[in-house]
Amino acid sequence: DFECPGCGYFATITEPDVRTRLVNTGQARFRFVDLPLTSIHPNTLVAHNAAACANDQGKFWELHDRIFYGQAEWSTQAPPNPA
Repeated sequence: DFECPGCGYFATITEPDVRTRLVNTGQARFRFVDLPLTSIHPNTLVAHNAAACANDQGKFWELHDRIFYGQAEWSTQAPPNPA
């Protein structure tokens, strides 16, 4: 969940080390599994949809990192109003 504080902590503190030491050396692969908890995180679905679009363009991990590193900025905002 892109709005989950625990996931944000993992993505910004632990995951970069895992990528460097294990994924980049070919010892492991890393997979992100979508689990947007919309009942408790009102902004997460927008982030997940944006990440899916980025994935279609081959840019998932770049957006994944930006979303998590900016989580404190956007996760406290009022949810967007659908048009």
